[in-house]
Amino acid sequence: MSEDRRPSSAPASLPDDDDLLGEIFLRLPPLPSSLPRASLVCKRWRRLLCDPAFIRTFRARHHKPPMLGFFAPRSIDGPIFFPTLSPPDRIPPARFSLAQRLSNSWKFLGCRHGFVACLDLNRMEALVWKPVTGSQHHIPFPPEFHQNKCNYNGAVLSSAASDSHVRHSSAFKLVLAHIGSDYKAVSSLAVIKTPDDAHVTGYSHIHAVPHDNSLGLAILSKLSIQFWESEADLDDVNRWVLRQTVKLHNLLSPLMDIRATCQTVISGFDEDNNSIFLSVPSIGVIMIQLETMQCLKLLEGRYMDICYPYKSLYTAGLGIDGGDDKAEMLNST
Repeated sequence: MSEDRRPSSAPASLPDDDDLLGEIFLRLPPLPSSLPRASLVCKRWRRLLCDPAFIRTFRARHHKPPMLGFFAPRSIDGPIFFPTLSPPDRIPPARFSLAQRLSNSWKFLGCRHGFVACLDLNRMEALVWKPVTGSQHHIPFPPEFHQNKCNYNGAVLSSAASDSHVRHSSAFKLVLAHIGSDYKAVSSLAVIKTPDDAHVTGYSHIHAVPHDNSLGLAILSKLSIQFWESEADLDDVNRWVLRQTVKLHNLLSPLMDIRATCQTVISGFDEDNNSIFLSVPSIGVIMIQLETMQCLKLLEGRYMDICYPYKSLYTAGLGIDGGDDKAEMLNST
């Protein structure tokens, strides 16, 4: 009997149309390893993925970038990055470290739209830094900041927060404020009174959180978190309105010893994803998504009284999890 030789099916060929390939690539997840891995397939794919026009379209499509980790003001030399993603998307902390250290007197302003902002009080300048590209902008304090000893604060914004392209561009605005010793400057400082109906005890922790275009408060007390929002009534008088109460007992019992809640603090808030971050002694940092009520342990064994979630599209070259540190930045346009 002759051997049955059936014709083998030909292997599927790759699309020849660059536009079709581009549409496929746009559907890759916006994780750090996605584009670099695809770019290794062949020179043609790398050419398409490195095209600035494709990168701009990819950013616009994925207008909500992933959270890459936290920055924490725990060093005298500058902020420290703590990655939260798993390999191969995990960003080594050394990738997001400042090339030029800050002086020993500095203040962390926060993270927003892919930027990190700090004040260097010895050099009397602000630093706006974009870790994914390494770009740094040193902005001298305005003359009025030198006249008196002041307390400084500020925030960095993209030039157009509603524009998905500009959110990931190099354009930004830095807003600085100072509170001096004279009456006029002090009068600009707002004192926030907690809601009368809030359940506040000696173990409570209060954290200011933005809500749409208004101010909000998250009050952690024992086994619950109350979320309050400032709302103007018909007489244009602001009052506190209770929007949500989160019970922690059933929510966190699979992750932590509930007896540790008296030492738990609210360490951060992500306004884009409506998530709050709790730091629990000996447990770590826990994220709660307030719409789905899903909990995720992000940093095992780390206790951070304050942390700044950092989100950005990061598509830098090869060896993301401890490989080639000279990888090409695909999104530096």
